[in-house]
Amino acid sequence: MQEYRSELVAEVRKRRMARHDFSDNLLNELNPQSLAMFHERACVELSDFRNYFHWDRDLSDGLANPYGEEQQHIVFKELCYVNKVTPEQVLDFEFILQKRIYDIEDVIDHHFE
Repeated sequence: MQEYRSELVAEVRKRRMARHDFSDNLLNELNPQSLAMFHERACVELSDFRNYFHWDRDLSDGLANPYGEEQQHIVFKELCYVNKVTPEQVLDFEFILQKRIYDIEDVIDHHFE
């Protein structure tokens, strides 16, 4: 049963990819106004994330250092402990949020080429 289902999904995906109005990238399907709003929301979410962890661009390299003793680094480690996440997980999520913004900007640039 599972094989049949996976074959069916593969067939549907193959037919969709053959269409000219279908894209594997959801962002390519959005119109420019929706992309602009999506980009703005992604920037706000990244800003909120950095504000929550008291993230400063000048200290971004220092936050990755597990032995940092600056006050900002201590506050960062305390927030990680309270939220039950590791500093590495916070850095990874920040990277994901930045990549999301870059992907949206690439699609916007592609729309205007």
